[in-house]
Amino acid sequence: MAEHRKRFYTREEDFLDEYESTAYTAAKFLGEDWYPNPSCDESLRKQTEHLREKGKLKQLVFDCAFVDEDGHGFVSVQIHLKSSARRVIVGVRRVGNMLVVEKIGDEETP
Repeated sequence: MAEHRKRFYTREEDFLDEYESTAYTAAKFLGEDWYPNPSCDESLRKQTEHLREKGKLKQLVFDCAFVDEDGHGFVSVQIHLKSSARRVIVGVRRVGNMLVVEKIGDEETP
């Protein structure tokens, strides 16, 4: 059985540095719901968190990502997204040479 190493990202720009094509594959699957932001920084994170807490953040934004890797590299990722009204988890996994995307969770938040 292959060993998996889980990596955890809390900064969108760090995640995109390593898994940009995976993120854009997930974004395409989600349509208008999420756009990856490679120029995200601490200031923007604080601003979006403030808007989210006030109930004014309509667009989903990156919250965190969990990446599974084995000895050959990328196996799968879970990307957690949030807005003022929703939390969404999208999964991307490698099947052969293809990336397969699925929505794992989509719930309204109070």
